[in-house]
Amino acid sequence: MSAQLKLEDSAGAGLANAEKGLSREWRAFWRNPLAVAGVVILAFLVLFSWAGPLFYHVNPKALDLAHIVSPPFAGHILGTDGVGRDQLAQLMWGGQLSLLVGFAAAVAGMAIGVIYGLVSAELGGWVDTVLMRFVDVTLAVPGIYLLLLLDSMLSPNSFTMIFIIAVTSWQGIARIVRGEVLSLRTRDFVEAARAEGASWGRVMFRHYLPNTLGPIIVYTTFSVGGAILTVAGLSFLGLGLPPNDPNWGTSIANAMSYTFQNAWWLIYPPGILIVLAELAVNFLGDAFNAAFDPRLRGSR
Repeated sequence: MSAQLKLEDSAGAGLANAEKGLSREWRAFWRNPLAVAGVVILAFLVLFSWAGPLFYHVNPKALDLAHIVSPPFAGHILGTDGVGRDQLAQLMWGGQLSLLVGFAAAVAGMAIGVIYGLVSAELGGWVDTVLMRFVDVTLAVPGIYLLLLLDSMLSPNSFTMIFIIAVTSWQGIARIVRGEVLSLRTRDFVEAARAEGASWGRVMFRHYLPNTLGPIIVYTTFSVGGAILTVAGLSFLGLGLPPNDPNWGTSIANAMSYTFQNAWWLIYPPGILIVLAELAVNFLGDAFNAAFDPRLRGSR
């Protein structure tokens, strides 16, 4: 009976230490100026994209043929594009699609990679070897080729774009999670949980996952920036989201026929918004990394 109590105490202590560590790391995160800056910039982009259309009642797809490539004026605060569409409305509604697809693709890729890494490390042996060699093979193929191949095979829309980015970006987090789990397998609280009769799924999601949450959050945060750039890049090439769906990449692509001198309002604003989105997620990623990496946390 006493042995069983010791096992339960060990397993409970492992989970309690993970929760205590996360609490300390979150406090360190919020004390970081980069975290505050990232949250502020991201909040601005979210308000601009979702709250903006509530106050600026202009249809982003409506054509004003009397004002084509017009600079900002009373009827169109940020001017119009090459077919007379309101540029500010395009950027507001385009922000919704760009941010949603970017975040959803990063989260989907993270979910695939985390489950893949957990299963590979837990099963071990030849299964782990085969799964990791598959990761190596996919990493050896340039990501842009996979993106273009999948994009040519699937009809372009927001859901297929999320799928395409997710299935080409999960390998990194899979390898990270696998490495973390391999280091946790021999820890006392994991051994105690197994001796107590914990199921395979309980060990993975009750003990492995909470103790790998830090690297997962850091990697996913940086992945959001990559996903947003991928969406913008593919849309810029005409291979991403449908041209009729406003997004920041398409806005830049439509502006390439003009120069900075005669149509600055078509070029600068979408580029600035993409840069701000990248800055926000990179600031958050750096802050998460500083908070969750014990080496960096100890040096601050």
